Amino acid sequence: MNEIANNIYKASDGIWYSNDTSPISYPADGNHTLNILQQNSFWFQHRNNFLYEVMQNFAPQLPFFDIGGGTGFVSKHIQEKIGDAVLVEPQADGYLQAQKYGIKHIIAATTIDAQFKSNVLGSAGMFDVVEHIEDDYSFMRSIQDYLVPGGKVYITVPAIPFLWSDEDVDAGHYRRYTRESLNKLMNETGFEVEYISYFFSFLVLPLFLFRSLPSKLGIKRKSEDLEKLKKEHTNRKGLSNQILSFFMNRELNKVKNKQSLSSGTSLIVVARKK
Repeated sequence: MNEIANNIYKASDGIWYSNDTSPISYPADGNHTLNILQQNSFWFQHRNNFLYEVMQNFAPQLPFFDIGGGTGFVSKHIQEKIGDAVLVEPQADGYLQAQKYGIKHIIAATTIDAQFKSNVLGSAGMFDVVEHIEDDYSFMRSIQDYLVPGGKVYITVPAIPFLWSDEDVDAGHYRRYTRESLNKLMNETGFEVEYISYFFSFLVLPLFLFRSLPSKLGIKRKSEDLEKLKKEHTNRKGLSNQILSFFMNRELNKVKNKQSLSSGTSLIVVARKK
């Protein structure tokens, strides 16, 4: 990894560390909560499946760098389905869980603290990460610098600013994106967009009714306990599962054919370094 970054060393546990630690806009217990939710979550599974189909159409150069990859849930999927993945994650409850998942290559740092070098990465992904960066333009310019010429980024972000809610604030988000604003971010930071689409189209109305609208009306939701979050994320049974599966399969069929969805609570973009 020393050919990738200037400020990392390999410890006896096999993880690469940096001596520097910068603050990040993410809940301290965020990765712990994610680890519990992800195992049986239709949301995280669908995001992985959607990403897989995107990568089938727009193949990444390996190894794939999963920047801000949390517990390694995406890295594990890529490692199993696509090829070598490197998790880049500064929080201990994230990268230690990733090690338990069997992620082979882990850098326990931010890209800035690790001091990534220029023109060294063939592909990188940031999955629900960029919205946590206050200056997303400077961040994406730094990612562009790390990539080799023609290298690709794969990014997912929360979509539709009108869906902003107290949950975005609690999660440490700075913004939600539109197709236009994400396109603009890519184009103005040295990337050429190859594919962009909304997804989770079937969640727009529920998210508006149960999160955004109460926030707009000043109605404070009670703090969500973990059991309630698990219930919201758990795969459904019976008719509700059939309905959910229908909408998820519909989205997967769209992306298999390189078609874009016109609405959704998330956006995905694949862009190439110019």
